Amino acid sequence: MNGESNSSGDLIHIRVMNEYGGGLPLWPDDVDDLDLSDDLRADLMAFADRWDAAIDPEVTDDRWDGVPVTQTLVGAKYSLGRLLHPARERSAEAEHEDMRRTGEALAVRVQDELGPAYRVTYVH
Repeated sequence: MNGESNSSGDLIHIRVMNEYGGGLPLWPDDVDDLDLSDDLRADLMAFADRWDAAIDPEVTDDRWDGVPVTQTLVGAKYSLGRLLHPARERSAEAEHEDMRRTGEALAVRVQDELGPAYRVTYVH
């Protein structure tokens, strides 16, 4: 990817999008040669690290996948935790919203640095 549109003249679509332990949150995967500043790359990595740290344990707790009764009990455990700790739930929701705003701002910065040959979107 050298900053030009592809052979058909279409814009190259880049998504700012996190994945568990995914590194630089840009997709498709072959974005290493994009002409992005070191500051923007550092901010994107900080965003990915923050996202990884904010993942709810319920999302990654797959120890009992495929064991229906235990899986249901584990789900109930997390539901009960949300009910018993509403302040923690509100804090998680606020972090989720702040992460969305940060991701949208990063997508704008990526678009600005890459220019008009690209279409950059944010996927939350």
